[in-house]
Order: sequence, then C-alpha cells, then structure tokens
Amino acid sequence: MSNLYGGQDLSGLGKGDKTYPPFAIADESKLREYIELSNQVPILVVFGSGQDAAQIQQKLKVFIEEAAGRLLGLEIDIQSQPQLAQAFGVGQTPTVMALLGGQPAPLFQGDQPEQQISGVINQLLQAAVQNGISGSVNLGEEQKPDLAGLIANLISQGQIELAEQELDKALKQEPNDEQLISMKRQIELMKRMGDVDLNEALQIESDDPDQLRKKSDALLVHGDAQKALDNLLDKFMLATDEDKDKLRAHLLELFELIGNSDPFVLKARARLASMLF
Repeated sequence: MSNLYGGQDLSGLGKGDKTYPPFAIADESKLREYIELSNQVPILVVFGSGQDAAQIQQKLKVFIEEAAGRLLGLEIDIQSQPQLAQAFGVGQTPTVMALLGGQPAPLFQGDQPEQQISGVINQLLQAAVQNGISGSVNLGEEQKPDLAGLIANLISQGQIELAEQELDKALKQEPNDEQLISMKRQIELMKRMGDVDLNEALQIESDDPDQLRKKSDALLVHGDAQKALDNLLDKFMLATDEDKDKLRAHLLELFELIGNSDPFVLKARARLASMLF
C-alpha cells in the first residue's frame, strides 16, 4: 500500500530536545508529521471516540512507556476527524493500526487482553527492526501551543472572523477545553451585542425568553454575572415548557461563557437543577 502522504527519509526527525507524548491527538497536520516519524519509530494508531478509545489507549500507553521512546501512539477521533478514518478505510471502532515506514497496517479491532496486545506489539517492534526502523524519540509531554493566547490576541486586534476560524480548529483538537469554549461563547456574545444599545437592553422588562437573553447579555457586558443569571432563573418556574427550553439553553451558554467552576455558575446551576427535578 502506498504512503498516504508520500514518503521521505526523515531519519533525523525526533532527535534533539523535542519530546512526544505517549498519545497525540491527530488532525491532518499531525497525521502527516507522524507518518513521517514512522520512518524512525513505529506508531500505534487508535481509531475511536470517547470511552471505547480511552480504554484501549490506557492499555497501549503502558506498552508505549515501557518501550522508552521506541514506540509512539496517535489517537484519531472518528467524530471530529471522520475524513482521516475514511482515508484508512476504518469502519468499526475501536480499531488499532500501525504506521511503519510510512505504511499503514491493521493490528486488531475491539478491546483485547493485555497478553494478546503484548504479542502484537512485540511482533511490530521486530518488524520495525527488520525494516531498518530502530530509532527512538524523547518521550514526555509535548508542549502545547498557547491557542487561547493566540485567539485572545486576534480578538484584541479586532480580527474576529480569523479568531473564530482559529477557535474552531482549536476546538477540534481540544473539544472539552473550558477556556476555548468560553472564548467561543464570548465571541458569540460580542456578535449578538454588536448593534444593541446597552442602556436600552439593561432596562428591558419582559417575560419573552429572547428579550430576557438580551438583558442578560447586557448585564454580563455591564459586569454583573450574578444578575445576568438571575434574570433568566427568576422567570424560569412560571415559563411555558417551550420558553423553559429556551431559557435553559441560554443559561447553559452563559455557564460556559462565565466558566463552569465560577461560584456564580455553581450557585445558578444548583438553582436550575432544583427547578428541573
């Protein structure tokens, strides 16, 4: 099978001070890097999503750490990167493949006993040596770029569209990063409030959920997170079922914007839960 991205000899790759985590999260750029890196060390590639991938990764991580730099792992989330799974012809998950000398090779599907995984990895390492792939890399935690700092800088420069593009790419890599999610909500708030008169919005008196949202947005911009949340919660119990759904959705967005660990959010979340259950 041909190299998916074209082969080249990068025998010096991975030497020096650069470190690699036991498992990296793949996008197209990272996959290219690791296909090239497989000219030096074998790569274990896990295709999956959520818990099914996490369980097999935990087992493989032990073997990767024992290999002390002679083996690396790569995670491909089939939900956020379906095109990569399609490129490898992966349908069932979790699936584990290897990259060796730029070439993909299937290893096994589904969770497997550790003894069986050990045998497969030993065979992979032997095959690597037989093919002249016997290098090593520094194993550790790869330093992550300051994505949040980059995006915040773009926002401060008024480059909102570019900030959104970078934010969407960052969230594909780190979909559960609270800081990135908060920044996404902040940009959405800025766009909603772009043409809104702040003083008029602060004076809104209405039971309409969209008007309530506008007032909560204004309160948040004004610097009063507590009142922004209470403005929605105070109307929740007497709202219709349809309006409750809207108010709840607005609240969840504000929770993410303010920060799920913020004391105001923790208090508001508990109050919302008491009204839901």
